[in-house]
Amino acid sequence: MAPLGARTDGRESNQMRPPHLELRPLLRSDGSARFSLGRSVAVAVAHGPREQKSRMREVGDRATLEVVVRPRVGIPGLAERQLECHLLRQLDHIVMHQEYPRAHITVVVQIVSEDGSVGAVAGNAAFLALLDAGIAMRATT
Repeated sequence: MAPLGARTDGRESNQMRPPHLELRPLLRSDGSARFSLGRSVAVAVAHGPREQKSRMREVGDRATLEVVVRPRVGIPGLAERQLECHLLRQLDHIVMHQEYPRAHITVVVQIVSEDGSVGAVAGNAAFLALLDAGIAMRATT
């Protein structure tokens, strides 16, 4: 039995899960990162900036950004679609699209294990993968 105020994993009520990150775990991509908070783990891969495959999707003065979230098992469902939209909104604010006209940047996030804080783990992994790929981003202060 955990003492009063302690969690089942031994942390105090005001302690966060221990973070761990690894840059470039996958070598066949432009950028990749593995990020974990406790037992929640996500691996993200960034591809790009690359030329658009279709002229119809091309935007003349800026890059387009695509985020894909893959669940641990099975096919993506509603939760993964919502996380994709959330991550796309987050990353849209920090990526400097105007630096890459008519280009396409893809971020793929694979959820490896879930133990809470999946959004935070996926967001950090995606950001670190873009950083590893050398994508220009705004500084946050």
